[in-house]
Parts: sequence; structure tokens; C-alpha cells
Amino acid sequence: MMNARNYTQYKKAWLVSTMIARDLIALSEGDVLPTIAEFSEKLYASRGIVQNALAALESSGAIALEKRGKRGTILWSVDMASVLELGY
Repeated sequence: MMNARNYTQYKKAWLVSTMIARDLIALSEGDVLPTIAEFSEKLYASRGIVQNALAALESSGAIALEKRGKRGTILWSVDMASVLELGY
């Protein structure tokens, strides 16, 4: 059973996923994503929510990422149909 706190976290992650999806529309495969801190500041969300949102996008197959530590995270592939569905 989902309590109010879990529901709120889920709702925030979905909203942030949608906002990130809109940003991804402007990126191409091979581009470096903004950092978690940059997304957090831009979207007024905690780092954890941003990390959960990116993980949800990746697990749904909408995006594939290559994490390179301090060199950044590379957008490896994008299923534009899935991203557009989330972004609008």
C-alpha cells in the first residue's frame, strides 16, 4: 500500500522526469548531460529526486546513459518517441 509520503515522492519524480524529458529533446546522442546539481538547481528538486527521475527514464528505455564520473554523463541513445511522449 502506498502512503502519502511515497505518493508525493512518486509524483515529484514523475514531474521531474517530464521536465528532464523536455530538456533532452534539445540534445543529440553523444552530448554531455547537465550535472545532477545543475538539474536540481534548475528544476528546484532534490538531488535524489533528479537521480530517481533519470533512473526511471533509463529503465523505461527512453534514454541510455554512459556515466563517466567527473567527465560527465553522456547521452548514449534516445528513443525520441518515448521522450516526446513524456515531454508533452
